[in-house]
Amino acid sequence: MRTVYLITSSNGKIRSIKSITRNLDLGFKLRVIKAEYPEDKTEETTRRVVLGGAKWCVKRYNREVLVTDTGLFIDELKGFPGVNTKFALTRIGNGGLLKLMKGKRNRNAEWILSIGYCRPGGKPVEFTAYRKGRISHKVVAKGFGFDTIFIPNGYSKTFSEAPHLRDELSPFKTAIIKFSKWYKLQSVKQ
Repeated sequence: MRTVYLITSSNGKIRSIKSITRNLDLGFKLRVIKAEYPEDKTEETTRRVVLGGAKWCVKRYNREVLVTDTGLFIDELKGFPGVNTKFALTRIGNGGLLKLMKGKRNRNAEWILSIGYCRPGGKPVEFTAYRKGRISHKVVAKGFGFDTIFIPNGYSKTFSEAPHLRDELSPFKTAIIKFSKWYKLQSVKQ
């Protein structure tokens, strides 16, 4: 069985992907290389970030690689923080985002996650998934990323209040399943 390497410096992403993939037949062994790589955020889409990241990582590591990028796009804030997740969380945190949302009626948001894959000698490909939801009125419990303020549509709790929902409903799971199906088809063709 071939091995694919997830390149990330985020402990939260590592925990999340291990939890999500624990019971999935991916068609490959997943290993982690804990490292950072350059991210071009100028086009403000998770898709573009992972395509560039996968291309850079495959050159750097000469292995089959996976990279991820996630963004929270809040309607009332014209898509902010978007792909600037790390920046927003470091600078103002979830509490700061809630201050920006104070008095706003439209709390709709979309959590978008893209996975980029590339193999040596190949072109990068991406798999994107979405989860619509809304922003809570307060930071609830402890959690990773925007889990403490994101409530998926159809539910009344944030992902940090119901961690089992995060793994089940996150776009991370949807994107990794899309990738796994594609990967298995590619393996059959080779």
